[in-house]
Amino acid sequence: MLFVHAVPIGTLSSEPDPTILTAYPVEGKASVLGDMPVRLRAEGTTLAAYGFGHQRIAVPASEIATIQAYVRRGPKGEVAAASLALIGHSGSPLLWARGPWGPGLEELRKKLRIRSLTHPTGRLTAHFRTRRSLPRGTPVLRTRPRGWLVLGITAFAVALLMTIGGALAGVGLSLLLPSGIGGIRDLIGIALAIGGVLGGIWLFYAIRSVLADGLRWLVASLRAGGPAPWDRFWRVETPAMVLGTIVTIMVALSIPLLLIWGPIIAGVSLSHGYRDAALVRDLRQHGVQVAGTVVNDPYYTTDSDGDEEEHDRAALSFSPVGQTRQQLTVDDPGIAGITWPIDPYDPVTVVYDPADPQKAAVQQQITGSVWHGAPIGNVIGGAVAVLIFEPPLIWLFILRVTASRRKAGREFTRGLA
Repeated sequence: MLFVHAVPIGTLSSEPDPTILTAYPVEGKASVLGDMPVRLRAEGTTLAAYGFGHQRIAVPASEIATIQAYVRRGPKGEVAAASLALIGHSGSPLLWARGPWGPGLEELRKKLRIRSLTHPTGRLTAHFRTRRSLPRGTPVLRTRPRGWLVLGITAFAVALLMTIGGALAGVGLSLLLPSGIGGIRDLIGIALAIGGVLGGIWLFYAIRSVLADGLRWLVASLRAGGPAPWDRFWRVETPAMVLGTIVTIMVALSIPLLLIWGPIIAGVSLSHGYRDAALVRDLRQHGVQVAGTVVNDPYYTTDSDGDEEEHDRAALSFSPVGQTRQQLTVDDPGIAGITWPIDPYDPVTVVYDPADPQKAAVQQQITGSVWHGAPIGNVIGGAVAVLIFEPPLIWLFILRVTASRRKAGREFTRGLA
């Protein structure tokens, strides 16, 4: 017969009694003060199971036929699923608890003279490996504190917001750079966004750790009736493994990104640079100057919903010499990747080729070198990405993967032991 009831406050001591055989879960959740309320104890001829919320479930040892400790490991030796079940003589479960349990089960079995302790691995032998497989009414030990799911969802939402905020902050910093440096600004923006993501994750865990430490200190102070020593509760924990995994993924993604981005951005910039240089040369040698304006010549596209979208496009509006009644509208060539600002009320000087009036530009666009700014920045950035950044990134990725495999191998060997 089972006895399930709540233990009055103060009866479940956080200090283990060395005279009573006790077993704890391997990955148990702690209370606010770091105590482990979840445990199994041999109390006389009874196996007493304690859980969160002052839960106590007493099972007479004479009714237990088998203790079933089920653990399923993943390909790297990590625990993928685990549970503990007390099986009665009729084959029905008397108690079920989540998670793997540590040493002490065999000692409990011998102390209470329970017939066997099994470690099933297959589906046929592990009859009650999950909570869904339990018959209705089976007592379940609360191995997690109340509200853990709500707190987990809230923490995930906050972490996601901080991560997005870090990424946006990184992108915002890159926008402070001059656009004249070319596509390298986009690459810097990506790197800063990744750094912002890592910083957001680190800051989230640091703030969570500080809040948890403060809560533990407050509860301890209230229990003691005065301020508790802060140094006993202060510890800032950050997710080294999570950050390390993200860094490895980002390094792996950056290798093909730079390998593709570098040659493409450099090649496109060289192609456009030579085209712009030829246009500037022709306009300087044969160009004719006339008054004109920069107007908007929009073009339209259709989005995925079938709606038409309008996009601005700068165009030069002018009348060729001797053709005052003919107003030409020519696309702005965007020399050096920069088009002239659209302002139909601000007159500009347009230089066009009389042999081909479609070749035209604002006079200021053909002043100076076409390689100044974005084009040369893209060429240099592409070369730097491939020749300077690519080799160390490949070497860093190899080191991180090798270290991760060695660590996984050690953990798998330790788990088998």
